[in-house]
Amino acid sequence: MEQTFHKTIDGHSIEFNRLLYPVRYQIQIEDLEKHGMLIDIVKGKNGDWEFKKVPDIPDWFYNAFKKICVAITENEVAT
Repeated sequence: MEQTFHKTIDGHSIEFNRLLYPVRYQIQIEDLEKHGMLIDIVKGKNGDWEFKKVPDIPDWFYNAFKKICVAITENEVAT
């Protein structure tokens, strides 16, 4: 498992930073970063990854969210 990794998903460069207590991933996206936006993704009560919806998150992020969750899950199980 990596603490920090990058993936390109649907043409967007995404940096994933794994944080502890509680385990969560902070997502930095270049086109959102210039607006000072970071997105925290946490494991919900049912075990699915979820994030707090905030204004100005672009539609592509919602559309790519399942792929983002797959990238996180793959990182969690990697040894």
